[in-house]
Amino acid sequence: MLTCRLAAFICFLHGHALLAQDLNILPAIKEEAFSHSQAAEDVFHLADVFGPRFMDSPGYVKAGDWAVERLKAYGLTNVAKEYFATPGPGWGFTGVSLEMLAPSYSRLEAFPLARSSGTIGVVSGEPVLAAITTEQEFQQFVALYQGKLKGRIVLMDKIQPIQPRSWEGTHILNESEVFETAWPPTPDWRPKMTDTQYQEMEKLQAKTAEFLASQDVGAEIRSGIGDEDFPADAGAIRGTYSAEMGKTSPPAVVIEAEQYNRLVRLATHGVQVEMRVSASTSFYDAARSFNVVAEIPGTNRRDEFVMVGAHLDSWQGGTGAVDNAAGCAIVMEAMRILQTIHAPLSRSIRMVLWDGEEQNETGAKAYVKTHFGDAKTGSRLPEFGRISVYFNVDSGSGKIRGFVAQKNMKVKSVLESWIKPLSDMGVIGISGEQDGGSDHIAFEKIGIPTVPSKQDPLDYDAVAHHTSMDVADRIQPEAMKQAAAVMAWMLFQASNATDMMPRITKP
Repeated sequence: MLTCRLAAFICFLHGHALLAQDLNILPAIKEEAFSHSQAAEDVFHLADVFGPRFMDSPGYVKAGDWAVERLKAYGLTNVAKEYFATPGPGWGFTGVSLEMLAPSYSRLEAFPLARSSGTIGVVSGEPVLAAITTEQEFQQFVALYQGKLKGRIVLMDKIQPIQPRSWEGTHILNESEVFETAWPPTPDWRPKMTDTQYQEMEKLQAKTAEFLASQDVGAEIRSGIGDEDFPADAGAIRGTYSAEMGKTSPPAVVIEAEQYNRLVRLATHGVQVEMRVSASTSFYDAARSFNVVAEIPGTNRRDEFVMVGAHLDSWQGGTGAVDNAAGCAIVMEAMRILQTIHAPLSRSIRMVLWDGEEQNETGAKAYVKTHFGDAKTGSRLPEFGRISVYFNVDSGSGKIRGFVAQKNMKVKSVLESWIKPLSDMGVIGISGEQDGGSDHIAFEKIGIPTVPSKQDPLDYDAVAHHTSMDVADRIQPEAMKQAAAVMAWMLFQASNATDMMPRITKP
């Protein structure tokens, strides 16, 4: 019945202009999305099989190669790895071990900090407590340990605050949160800093790292409580610090906050601690940097195109399942759905899986400069005039409850008309506010309309975001089916809309 209905619809299009709001295609999208989903299987491969996908690491390269073959199998066209230049090498790790030998034995959960160098063999001995947070503490530490740190283990942080996890749980967005008139409070677990204070902290950290490197420190140990709104504790490790290409920092590993705190308590109580640490890391040629691209060609307006993307890279602690294999799977699945049901498309649809989002949106910035122009100089390339809109998915595996119009009220009105038939799938509305911090920002800065998805956070922030617990068990396959169906519908609308998405005209 579905095939007959779709065939009739396609025949109908030959004699009539396609109306973007025609609902005959929506049942086909839902049927394919909810009955034949490949999204969970895609996450399995990206996260479980290839593991962490730090920018240009072996895991990233293997995942990119797999994605190319997967997209070709889906029937997409122009599938390729699009390489770009980066300022530094890729990085990965192949081994880490951290143990406390005395006063009692403990095996400590750990992973190397991104872009840190590996240890020279096994480093062992009694750790030195640095815990430098002020210039005075830095000067005192230098005076005490200058020339005495060669091959030593250094504890880098103070005792970290551990609070009852009253913020635990799965969070579903309500209407006010979709429109961003209200938002659940985050835990008040660390002192607030001004921009000036933050800059001073970064300068002090850089100075400390340079001193320790000059002293041939054997290894740094850091607490993995993190630096974001939600602390990483209760077994989770958040370690998103990137050493400066492994050149200005000693080998460094990050461990669970509670385990780290124990080490500091023992040291400050004068109890002798013996430790053993080793880490194996590697650096890779920058020529490995690439985005994965694929297309579904349009028909009468095929030179114009709509874009959708999600970042393929991840941090190194978990397997990058929630952030952002889930987003990649939603994008891939939306494209698969449209291709499988032979959705009639006017404009072409181009998808990209981005490299380096976690490293300052490197892949998206390179793509925008190559295809659309330079936001700084004002130069524009031909494709700039042919792209209608860019959709971004980087909020985990929750249901899509709406989209963000990035303060473009004309875009908001268009999106509101498109989501009207989606209320039965739980889509609530369109926010007119701003959402930053992902690959869409590169598009926005050059003047291309961008539309980030707004999804149920579930336990994204409290548990999975940038932590060792970002693993496949945290994704929600049923919610991803909804998200893929919603995204497929929005891409169908954007492809067939009479006009291209309105842009904000800047003076």
